[in-house]
Amino acid sequence: MEDGQQQLLNRLDTLDLAGDGGRSSFSGKLSKQNRWSHSFTLRVIEEYKRFAFLSVAAGHPVSPSDIVDQAWHLHLMYTEDYWTHFCGEVLGKRLHHQPSKGEPGEHAKFDDWYRRTLESYERLFGTAPPTDIWPVPAAKQMAGHDHVRVDRQTHWIIRKPRLRISPLQGAAITVSLFAVGCTDAVASVNPMDWSGPDFLHFYVWAFGINFALCLWLRFLLKLPAKGDMQQITKLDPYAVAYLNGGKQLAANTAIAGMVSARRLAFDPAKKTLTEEPGATATIRPIEKRVLTAVGAYTGRAVHQVRSSVALSLESIEDELVQRGLYLTRNQQVLAVAIPFAASMIMPSVGIGKIFVGMSRGRPVEYLILLCFLSVLLNLFLLLKPTRSRYGDLALGMMKEKNSRYRNLRLNPDGGPEEEVLLGVALFGLTALNGSPLSDVGLALVPPPSIASSGGSCSSSCSGGSSCGGGGGCGGGGGCGGCSG
Repeated sequence: MEDGQQQLLNRLDTLDLAGDGGRSSFSGKLSKQNRWSHSFTLRVIEEYKRFAFLSVAAGHPVSPSDIVDQAWHLHLMYTEDYWTHFCGEVLGKRLHHQPSKGEPGEHAKFDDWYRRTLESYERLFGTAPPTDIWPVPAAKQMAGHDHVRVDRQTHWIIRKPRLRISPLQGAAITVSLFAVGCTDAVASVNPMDWSGPDFLHFYVWAFGINFALCLWLRFLLKLPAKGDMQQITKLDPYAVAYLNGGKQLAANTAIAGMVSARRLAFDPAKKTLTEEPGATATIRPIEKRVLTAVGAYTGRAVHQVRSSVALSLESIEDELVQRGLYLTRNQQVLAVAIPFAASMIMPSVGIGKIFVGMSRGRPVEYLILLCFLSVLLNLFLLLKPTRSRYGDLALGMMKEKNSRYRNLRLNPDGGPEEEVLLGVALFGLTALNGSPLSDVGLALVPPPSIASSGGSCSSSCSGGSSCGGGGGCGGGGGCGGCSG
């Protein structure tokens, strides 16, 4: 960062926009208008300052996220402070707000400004912007905004439902409901009064429809759904491995790649690793972790190295989340909790019917079996998804594009390092079968000592191996911006 840029950043850091936090202060008004917590509001103000810095230092037009834009809108209301002090004294330039004119191509223009803003943020601040304030471009495009001013003293604000049903899904639901309605059960409104066969027929159809809708809901919650596919070419092979199979597959990939590049020596008899001379030259952070795990040992067990490395790869997950390929922890919980809670509706109804039947002396064995099987099937929904729909699409495209690395045995040298990295990252340890590195793959097969956070099996396994960490399971608005 240049001296002039650092001085600007220092002036922004000392700029007090928060005030005392009272209702009449800038932060108080911003918090009240958006119903944000005080702590979150303070974070937004800091990100607004960083946006202002980028408007001067980035060297290109910039565009804020919707959340940052709310702080900008409010600041513009303080006209004297904004134009005289903020622009004139702090920034040293006028920062104009440029709303969209609704002309063709403007949406794409502002999307490009926003993408470049995120890139400059990471370049100048040395860290990715927080995704809860600066969503990835794909999520920002999907969200969309249409703001109007509403007096909350005279109006209620109710969130609009965003349920979308395709014609095919609508037809399937209609046919299923029709099948249910064709039973004699329609003679009674209360299902608890229906005869045993009628209730069983109803239960099977209703559970099937409900479970299918829960799967669909789980799918919808894996956001974002799409993004810039050209961005995936910039992914590091270890990020690809983490996306495919989590921490364990990323560690497996690093070990295999470093043995292939002769940065590590592998003893197939003892299944140990030893650092080779010159191994520390020009290596990635995860490879440094591997060397640290190997240490000064004359030979350390492969699975111990993997376990040690896999415990410290959060930075890779953060990168994938920032790119919209990986779900945040909150998104993962929601994608599990909401569908599972909805899926337990029918078993709960069935259990109620069991007690009713028992009180009336009716046989309930078949219903007990159905409820038991329903709960077992619902347990599938407890498998935590990790990739977004965009992540699933990107991974599938990368596998198709690099299918030649599915098996490296055709290369007598085991393959160049990058080929080995991509092969293991995308297709697991099975890519090493029959190659000179097959012994390394076998050494990584024993049951892992850590649980993969990738959880690919919960979404889309590409399988082909039962090794733990091997196969595809890997272990598994209107406001645009400013142009200065």
